[in-house]
Amino acid sequence: MRRGEWILQDITNFPGVLRARGHLAGCQFGGSGTDLRNLVPLYRQANMPAMSAIENRIATGIHGGEAVHYEVSAVYTKPSGIPDYVHLVASGNRGTDVDCYVHNVPRDEPPVCSSQTYGGN
Repeated sequence: MRRGEWILQDITNFPGVLRARGHLAGCQFGGSGTDLRNLVPLYRQANMPAMSAIENRIATGIHGGEAVHYEVSAVYTKPSGIPDYVHLVASGNRGTDVDCYVHNVPRDEPPVCSSQTYGGN
């Protein structure tokens, strides 16, 4: 099986009731919900509350006038179209300090963070 076939099979077999469209750049700060470059398949529990709580905290700073540098990447540990983790990093001129990994699993699991904003885990 070729790589593209693995991806299609993995996404097709990803349970519909458990899945969410994970925005890499959150909709809270203008990330597109239709541009496929900004979307990855996530389990609902990874998307909300884990990832959305982090994004909301970053958005609060942005909407309050803070200049924030934000980077996010999907982390794949196997040949699949489904990321195992999402890594979010943000730093701002008013104290935003985020460095968190959200585990893409079908259960509630807190993000693993090493930043001061989230107190580290």
